[in-house]
Amino acid sequence: MSHKIIKNIGIVTFYPPMRTEFELFGVETFEKNGFNVFFIDISKILTPNLKYDPPVVNDKIVIKINKIRELYDILNQNNLIIVSAVYYTYKTLWLYRLYKKFNVPYIVFDISYHPSRTFESSQKSLQERIKRLNFRNLIIRLVNSNTFNQFLIKKADFALIPNYFSNILDPTIGKNTKILYTHHSDYDKYLANLDKKVSPENIIVFLDEYLPYHPDFQVMKSKPPVTPMNYYTSISRFFDKLEQKTMLQVVIAAHPRSARKNLFGDRKVIYNNTLELVRKSRLVVAHSSTALNFVALYKKPVIFMTTDEIIKTDHNNIIMNMAKCFNKIPINIDDETSIDMSDICSIDLEAYNNYLNNHVKIPGTPEINSWEMFIDCLNENHYI
Repeated sequence: MSHKIIKNIGIVTFYPPMRTEFELFGVETFEKNGFNVFFIDISKILTPNLKYDPPVVNDKIVIKINKIRELYDILNQNNLIIVSAVYYTYKTLWLYRLYKKFNVPYIVFDISYHPSRTFESSQKSLQERIKRLNFRNLIIRLVNSNTFNQFLIKKADFALIPNYFSNILDPTIGKNTKILYTHHSDYDKYLANLDKKVSPENIIVFLDEYLPYHPDFQVMKSKPPVTPMNYYTSISRFFDKLEQKTMLQVVIAAHPRSARKNLFGDRKVIYNNTLELVRKSRLVVAHSSTALNFVALYKKPVIFMTTDEIIKTDHNNIIMNMAKCFNKIPINIDDETSIDMSDICSIDLEAYNNYLNNHVKIPGTPEINSWEMFIDCLNENHYI
């Protein structure tokens, strides 16, 4: 079968792209292989009131879209493939309708897969399920159903599946979609750093999630699980105790979207270097960050923590579920009686290895960058 010859890679995002997105979407890998790569930022359409303006990495390859019609000329290119980093939902149905209108080939992948999802369906009570059966959610289910959407959208040409639990892409996958089993983007970073030597340091790394201010809460129009004053007071107090107990220094692996300064007092805050920080640490502290992938890869002991505020929210379930993956129980840092540091350095290797196999890398997939695998797939299917 003959296909369009692909020369341009358009990456559609619902956030203004940052440095992390350049790594996540393999910009350097594509450019090394002769492709022209650019981002298509549709955040102004999806979330026009979003108060979030990250530092620009390379403005030359970012196209900011303000109106839907501005996409027409872009999608009408003959040698384009779209990397769709925007999930198919009832709110983005219009975007997937455009893919069909212009018959543009596109690829989907689970950009924000979280291991805690594997526990969610079994934990919902009958009462919760009934509560969710409102008109809006019935419409959402209808839009997501294959019976309905097969007439509305063009199914994806390719799907990158990082693990066996990733099912959020199902509405966009059809019988002719080429499925490519890969691994989590964190494993790509792990592969890229295999030959780099790192010396251990006497540090504890906190995997920051920017919980009080994360822009996702604006996007989802939901309330953060913590208030800034209570949250930063609690973790600062806990870090003081942890440093006294271990004689180690707590260092903050900043969330890439964090923009506010001086949230952690005098503690060192480091951006865009989480892998190396975890790798050379003695201990990791976390809530439910996906950077826990590095904890499993480098076999680091980890403390899961919650607070009095978090316990009252759904976010606590996410933390509980992540802790289960590592055979750990979260501690409430606001409750002195729940803080047991007697086995903070214990590791359940079986749990760690199960986590890697279930959530980070499908066993047997090639030990190469995910986007290299995709480029090989394009070549095998005569797209290049």
